[in-house]
Amino acid sequence: MTAGKRAFWVFVLVVLIAGSGYGIYRWRAGSPAGAATPARSEAARARGVPVVAVAATRQAVPFEISAIGQVAPWQTVAVKSRLDGQIASVNFHPGDEVKAGQLLFKLDDRQLLAQLSQAQATLARDRASLANFKREAERQTELSSKEFATKKNLDDAKTQVEVTESTVKADLANIENLKVQVSYCSILAPIDGRAGDVLLTVGNNVRTADANPMVTINQLHPIAVQFGIPQRYFPMVRQVMASGTAETVAQPAGDSGKTVTGRLIFLDNTIDPTTGSFQVKAEFANTDSALWPGMFANVTVRLGTDQNALVVPNAAVMNGQQGPYAYVVKKDSTVEARPLTVARATPTMTVIDKGLEPGEEVVVQGQLRITNGTRVELRREGAGVDGAVAGEARGEANQTAARSAARGETAKE
Repeated sequence: MTAGKRAFWVFVLVVLIAGSGYGIYRWRAGSPAGAATPARSEAARARGVPVVAVAATRQAVPFEISAIGQVAPWQTVAVKSRLDGQIASVNFHPGDEVKAGQLLFKLDDRQLLAQLSQAQATLARDRASLANFKREAERQTELSSKEFATKKNLDDAKTQVEVTESTVKADLANIENLKVQVSYCSILAPIDGRAGDVLLTVGNNVRTADANPMVTINQLHPIAVQFGIPQRYFPMVRQVMASGTAETVAQPAGDSGKTVTGRLIFLDNTIDPTTGSFQVKAEFANTDSALWPGMFANVTVRLGTDQNALVVPNAAVMNGQQGPYAYVVKKDSTVEARPLTVARATPTMTVIDKGLEPGEEVVVQGQLRITNGTRVELRREGAGVDGAVAGEARGEANQTAARSAARGETAKE
């Protein structure tokens, strides 16, 4: 080995020895601060994870069913012409509120009026002929009684009267038919409602065979909302409908501040086996037109009140792989993940069927930091579990900074 190589390996050995010594020194310098970490963690575990819990209580809770329904007009009429003709006038504007019997369209009726005048003239002629034939029959009857006329002449006179009477009746029927045809030239609104868009305007020809209506009218006052209800509620719904107390509240989708109240009026005669639900229809006065045909609405049916329901806040109930559960605080300040049977939920509270007893406390804030058996520290609601967690984090950060500063000062010495 040359002198250069020996010098190199000696240098490496010196560096390794110096590094080992420095590491031992740093370990000794940091050991007092590091020894405090297990003690601090043990104290934190003894204190528990801060959470907020509330007690399960019994109280009166309205029994309500929520669903999403679709608004439908109470009545819908597609207005069509009952005869072929040309539109002479349109007497409303698209979107107008119309009344039953209001004139909507006027068709050209000049030809029909001329035919009606002709039929009336024919009737007048035939009535005059009938009067003459009756007089003739009377003369023949008188002459026949004196044997001045043959029986054949009398029979012919009576037959002529009967034929003319039939002609007069036919004339009257023809006149009535023409009057009806003339009335069809005035197209009237069949119901109260709101008119849609006008598809045919003045000058257009209409036919009875047209597929599209001239206008569609929807009745909005009252209006209906149709929706489905699970079949397990069928007996209750039928009972409250029979008693007339099936109050229903609808809220148009996207309008959080507007609600309208109505009642159930229709229960379908079958239950859909594919969905396990049945269709119902609720009636709403809709005086301010808050509900509009075709829109979706959040519907709540009030079927009564459960006077002794066991409830907890919605925030306490969590969903797991085995179903809903809640963290129940035990007497030793540990928590138990308790499976629950949920009866139903309101916007703020959950009604518990099985799994809890009145007075048991359930965690409503801080569930993400605990597991089954975790020791907890109860905090007052609103005191800020998040603030307590942040405070612990700041404390840990300050202790870490203090330990680092202490090690740095020792190193300087």
